[in-house]
Amino acid sequence: MTSLFWSLNYIMVAAYREQMPPVMMSFYRWLFALMMLLPFAMRALIDEWPEIRSHWWQLFILGAFSCGLNSAFAYIGIHHTTVTSASLLSAMTPILTILLAIPLAHERLSPGRLAGVMTSFLGVICIVTKGELATLLEFRLSPGDLSIILACAIWGVFTNLLRRWSAHLSQMASLATMMIGGVISLLPMLAIEAVVTGPAQWSTGLLVSLLVLALFPSLIANLFWNRAVLAVGPGRASAFGYLLPVFSVTAAVLLLGEKLYAFHWFGAALIFLGIALATRAR
Repeated sequence: MTSLFWSLNYIMVAAYREQMPPVMMSFYRWLFALMMLLPFAMRALIDEWPEIRSHWWQLFILGAFSCGLNSAFAYIGIHHTTVTSASLLSAMTPILTILLAIPLAHERLSPGRLAGVMTSFLGVICIVTKGELATLLEFRLSPGDLSIILACAIWGVFTNLLRRWSAHLSQMASLATMMIGGVISLLPMLAIEAVVTGPAQWSTGLLVSLLVLALFPSLIANLFWNRAVLAVGPGRASAFGYLLPVFSVTAAVLLLGEKLYAFHWFGAALIFLGIALATRAR
C-alpha cells in the first residue's frame, strides 16, 4: 500500500509542475498532512513531550530528511526530468537503503538479499525501458536526474536512522514531530525559491491534488512505512520500494489509457521475485 500511495507523487507533481514550484508544492503537501494529523496526534505529543524534548534534534533530523529534503529534491527532480527517468532512478532507493544499512543499521548483506535487490532492479529497468536495450544505452543524467538520486540517498539515510532514533515514541508522536521538523526545514529553501521563481497559479485542481498528496503519499503512506521499518528493519522493508514503478505503470494504464505489453508483465514478475528473495533471505 505504501508504494501504491507514493506512486501518486509522479502523476500529480508532473501534472501541476507548471502551476506551482517544487519546494512550495512539497511544503504545502506536508503542511496539509500535519494539519490532518495533529487532531489525532495531539494527545500523544502532550503525553510524550519529555521524550520528544530529550531527543528533539534526532527527530528534527529525521523530519528534515524524510518530510523535508527528500520530498523537496524529489519534486525538483520531477520538475526537470521525465517521469520515465524519475521512475528508473527511484529504483535506486532500495539499493542505497540496503547498502547504507550496513554502516548505519549494522545489517548484513547476505547473498540472497543481494540477489533479490539486483533481480528487482532488473525488473524495473525492463519496465521503464520497455524491454529495449537501446533505451537504456541512450539514457543520460540531467540536473533533474541528479536531484532524484540525491533524494534517494537522503531517504536511504532516513530509513536506516528511523529504527534507532524513533523507537522510543509512539507512531503518532513520532510522525507528528517528524512532520513538524520537515515543514520547518523547508522554510529556508522555500524563501530562496520565492526569490528566483514566480508565484503559484492556484486552481481547484491544484488544491485537490495537494490534499490528496497530503493524505495518501504523506500521512497514510508514512504511517505504514514507519511501522514496517520498525517491524522488519530498513533493509527488508526497502525491497518493497520496487513496487512503485509497477503501480506507476498501472496508474498510467487506468488513468491515461496506455496499453499493457509483455515487458510490463515480465518486469513485474522480476520485481516480485526479487522482493521474495530479499525478504526471505537471512
